Amino acid sequence: MELFTTRRGVANLPRDLAVYTLRAHSLRTLAEIGNLIGCENYSTVSSAIERMKKALVSEPKAKKLYKKICLELKVS
Repeated sequence: MELFTTRRGVANLPRDLAVYTLRAHSLRTLAEIGNLIGCENYSTVSSAIERMKKALVSEPKAKKLYKKICLELKVS
């Protein structure tokens, strides 16, 4: 599953999107989100959130996917 696949230096948009969405629309901490995705280091979660913030500005595909997820979750 793509959410749990990691490779150093390779972007994983589905995982970053999941992490960003969890952080933006839940009360979970970085460590809790890390546990959910199988990551022991909360700074990895923080990095994913920052990558996604940049992607939402510069990549139309990322923005479209995020909007679609928000519609499915019925959040704004």
